[in-house]
Amino acid sequence: MDITLEASDTITIIRLNGALDGRSVAHCRDAFSRLISDGATRFVIDASALHFVDSMGLGALIYLRRFARQGKGDVRIAHAGRELREILEISGLGAMFEIAPDTDTALARFRDAQGT
Repeated sequence: MDITLEASDTITIIRLNGALDGRSVAHCRDAFSRLISDGATRFVIDASALHFVDSMGLGALIYLRRFARQGKGDVRIAHAGRELREILEISGLGAMFEIAPDTDTALARFRDAQGT
């Protein structure tokens, strides 16, 4: 799992490349923890290069969302492929994450929500 971070105003774009599974989840959660510790609360997960997500990977996304929401922020997922959308729906987590067709749309939705 490769993780690339990009800042867009006060929103952190997290680009995930590879599989978010039992092997990579610790690395991913560590990266999320550092962002949260640094005060970030608004995140866009760019899933365009995310090839696989298992239950442990879903747990990492829930972890990020929980701490984002505690800080009055949120997590949006951009470029979610069919498999990721299906696993979110099957697991009952589809309503928990707002899915955007692309990163620009996800960023715009954050900005629209704040009226900026």
